[in-house]
Amino acid sequence: MYKLYLIASLFCIFGIRSSAAQIANGTAPYITVSGSGTVSINRTIVEVRLAIDNNAPSAMQAQQQTNIITNNVLAVLRPYNISNLVTEALSLQPVYNNTDDKKPLLGYESSVAITYSVSPEIAGDTLDAVVQGGANRIDSVQITSRKPEEEEGYKSALSLAMQSATAKANAVVMAANLCLGSLISVKILENGYISPTMVAAETDSATAIVPGNKNIVAEIEVTFKIGCM
Repeated sequence: MYKLYLIASLFCIFGIRSSAAQIANGTAPYITVSGSGTVSINRTIVEVRLAIDNNAPSAMQAQQQTNIITNNVLAVLRPYNISNLVTEALSLQPVYNNTDDKKPLLGYESSVAITYSVSPEIAGDTLDAVVQGGANRIDSVQITSRKPEEEEGYKSALSLAMQSATAKANAVVMAANLCLGSLISVKILENGYISPTMVAAETDSATAIVPGNKNIVAEIEVTFKIGCM
């Protein structure tokens, strides 16, 4: 559900006087105003990236350990309603003692990354589960919203921006005992996203994920003719 806000951002450039030549050739006076609209939408999806790292004396041992833990992590995730489950960034490399001039071989390091998407309500449970399953690194937890929700939110923000610009233009011309004429042009300016920081905290049951909202901002510049001259 959208929470709608109007953000007032006034920038007016207007002319009120017009000559006979201006009226004759259609270059009537105009007013240009900016408008801004903000829509707050729910962040409904959590994108997780975790990793499994292992060290062992031989390459085979390191890779086998990583494979075992990867299968454990995938198994503990299976009961949850997750999507976009991907294993990636598989690597196996030697580890040397760089503090020794001869740089002797210490062993091998194997790693793999796992990414998935999940709802905020169960994201904390999945994080606890993957750690219990053997994952030893959580690289990132990003909380965002779905693309269709963002697109609809931006459309609503544009509508609010137009309402804001029209209201400001009306206020200016009415103060000058004039009236607002027809629309000449609309320019969409830069839009931005202001997302509150995700909050994660340890609780007795699971890692708590508080998704918060994402604010979608739209800004426009609108030019109207000035009527009732």
